[in-house]
Amino acid sequence: MLGAFKDLFGKKATDLNKKEFYDGKGPYVYKLTSKTADGVSFEGNLKSGADAVASDINLNFKDKEMEVKNKLDHKSVFTVESNMFSVADGIDAGLKFVTPEAAASDNTALFETVSGSTTYKAKDLSAKGELVLKFDKDSTICPNFKDWSANAELCAKVMDDITAGLSITGLSLKGTAVSGGCDLGGIYKCGDLELAGHFVGNLTDNVPAPDKLSASVWNQATKETAVACEFELNKDSDVTIKLGSQFKMTDLSTFKTKLTLAKSKPSLDFAWIHKFEGKTLTLNHNFVDGGNSKFGIGLTIDA
Repeated sequence: MLGAFKDLFGKKATDLNKKEFYDGKGPYVYKLTSKTADGVSFEGNLKSGADAVASDINLNFKDKEMEVKNKLDHKSVFTVESNMFSVADGIDAGLKFVTPEAAASDNTALFETVSGSTTYKAKDLSAKGELVLKFDKDSTICPNFKDWSANAELCAKVMDDITAGLSITGLSLKGTAVSGGCDLGGIYKCGDLELAGHFVGNLTDNVPAPDKLSASVWNQATKETAVACEFELNKDSDVTIKLGSQFKMTDLSTFKTKLTLAKSKPSLDFAWIHKFEGKTLTLNHNFVDGGNSKFGIGLTIDA
């Protein structure tokens, strides 16, 4: 069956050029995970940097019939997301609740947003529709929503090795004015080679405008080596190019490199990932031409 839009078009190239590298959010990253035999999993994340500290805890449950995700972050935003599988043939149903930030003292609403979604999955087709209601800050007793938006996505195999998809986000209607974002994606797969592309645009008060054009290539060159290239051209004619590689030195140790060219300013990234028994240690380094080196450390413990 086809997956979600975000997982189909260029995800392998994006993950290779993103995961384990220094992300600028903090030099120290800690993660603790635990899972029981009956489908209950726990995850705690902490990112500590010079400017800010971000953290969240997650308690999730999943079996053949349903999935429930609970997330509480450092701003006391509580998110509950539930999905019921196969409520009808090939159809899943979902609900999502998000509370306001604790620091927003003027917001007395029980929920910031409430979302409902329906997903249809088949062998060569997937479709999803979602309605998001945003509640007024004074809707403690009577839940009056002040705004709404809709999201939709459609993915289909147009040929045996080519898949195309359309994603619409933040679609809203105010009077006769329609606004929203649009992403048209496509991917070609041939063995261990993937070539993907995106055309992203937006509609503001019935006026369409292009946003960016991107393309990516991912290739599992050998059993130990994978390479990825990403190209992006935005509406301001700025070009960003990322060249990444991943080499599996042993079953426990992996080395990654990435060269980024953005606005004619190169930056170089390195990452070393080593697995111990139930633990993963990540060391990363970022160097920008004309700037200072930045180092990061990540630790994941599977309890």
